[in-house]
Amino acid sequence: LCSGWSAMSFAAADTGAGNWSPSGTLFGTSKTILNAALSAATATGYTPSFKGVLWAQGEWDADAINTAVETADDYRTALATMIGN
Repeated sequence: LCSGWSAMSFAAADTGAGNWSPSGTLFGTSKTILNAALSAATATGYTPSFKGVLWAQGEWDADAINTAVETADDYRTALATMIGN
């Protein structure tokens, strides 16, 4: 899905690997891949039930906070948004 470190929040912390914000590409791409997998499983006779995944290590955002590219409040907002998605 991405190579390198990805940012959870806004584009300022994105170094080219993408970000998980609503304006970033990673969330939408992951949904497209998930939906294709669920469709493929359904087509073979399975009844998949996706419950969810949340994995946010935060190293890249922590570095962005340490270098004043984003704030801790930006990170909190981005995390809440990611959980909501």
